[in-house]
Amino acid sequence: HHVDSFSEVVYFVLNPIFCHRRRYILTEIMRQMGSSCLLLQVSPSALAPDVILPDFFQVPGRRLVTAEPAPFALFVLTRKLAARYKPTVNARIVVVGASETGLAALESLLQMPDLNF
Repeated sequence: HHVDSFSEVVYFVLNPIFCHRRRYILTEIMRQMGSSCLLLQVSPSALAPDVILPDFFQVPGRRLVTAEPAPFALFVLTRKLAARYKPTVNARIVVVGASETGLAALESLLQMPDLNF
């Protein structure tokens, strides 16, 4: 992607009547703005926009040496990702224990771009 093709979503309000067409609306916004990638930053103290968050894909965080938490979570949506279907997985997954390995397994499952848990 070119540097000029990125756009950031700051506010998003959508009438509930059009919620089933939100992916089409987001791709149309990208087309009219001339961008190919939408970015969404969600800070821990802010409320996440529940309307469009399921359509975005979370970018895995960087592995930093410091123990400070990340200042925000970054979500991305491109034209190619907007056209992709994400099937919902209703399987029950049981993780025994709260070790680093169990948390890492849950994190990798939740960040799979092709599935929706």
